Amino acid sequence: MEKILYLAHTDSNGQLPRIALEVLSAAQKLSKDLAGSTLTAGLIGGDVKSAADQIAGSGAVKIFGVSGAILMSPVMPPMPKRPRPLRKRPARRS
Repeated sequence: MEKILYLAHTDSNGQLPRIALEVLSAAQKLSKDLAGSTLTAGLIGGDVKSAADQIAGSGAVKIFGVSGAILMSPVMPPMPKRPRPLRKRPARRS
C-alpha cells in the first residue's frame, strides 16, 4: 500500500494558488493509478481553513494543516551576511 503526501503553501488569502491545484491534480491521478494507495494532504500558511475547504473533496484520507502569522509568506527570511575570511588573500602579481 503506497502513501502519497501532497504538501502546499496557501497564498495571502488562505487559498491554494493555481500551481498548487495542478500538483494536487497530479497527486490524485497518481493515487488512482497506484491500486490501494492513499492520498494525504498537508497545508501550510497563515490560515489554512479555506484551503482545506477548497480541497475537501479531493479524495485525501487526511488533511493536516499548520498555520500561523510567521507562515504567511513562503519566502525565507534573508540569510545573515557571509563572515569575512580570517586572513587576507595575497595580492595578485601582474
